[in-house]
Amino acid sequence: MKDSTKKRFQNPDMSGLSFYHRLEALFYLFLVGALGGFLYEEIYCLIINTWLEGMPFPWRGFLYGPYLPLYGFGVVILYLIFHKLHKYPPLVFFGTVLVTGVIEYVCGWAFLTFAGYRLWDYTGRFMNFGGHVSLQTLLIFGVLSLISAYFVQPFLFRKYLKTKPKTRTIIAVICLAVLLTDLVITLIFPNTLGHS
Repeated sequence: MKDSTKKRFQNPDMSGLSFYHRLEALFYLFLVGALGGFLYEEIYCLIINTWLEGMPFPWRGFLYGPYLPLYGFGVVILYLIFHKLHKYPPLVFFGTVLVTGVIEYVCGWAFLTFAGYRLWDYTGRFMNFGGHVSLQTLLIFGVLSLISAYFVQPFLFRKYLKTKPKTRTIIAVICLAVLLTDLVITLIFPNTLGHS
């Protein structure tokens, strides 16, 4: 394997960073996961709901912006759990299927129980559990986790390290301010566009 290919598949390691910079790098991973999750959901729903099932094409999520924090937290959690198993893609895949299944079930159940609505519904799909989790989506998450672990995360962390610290912090503060503003607005004026 060529050196350039080896570098691309290296485990994104933050061991040389200070605690603050690790948190900042994880925040960037959260942002990429939240935006990537939104794009995945929009494409998935366009294909499955709109084209195949003829259902309306809704805006996804409970916030107003084009991001889904659940995916952001999920990507960060998966990184923290599996980055030391980077040499074992099957473990990353099946571990992701298990962990995302638990996260999706708990979050889906919590939204339905405490907020009174579903953000997603897999009722009627093969091997679904309460409409909160289905085998199909878990397998997709497993594949996406491999793409994230072996392509997206190494690329993101390399770009992070090449960016000036002051620039990284300014961008992170702006993004955090946007997210918090969106959250406050959503708590005052709940977003009904993304409810399934």
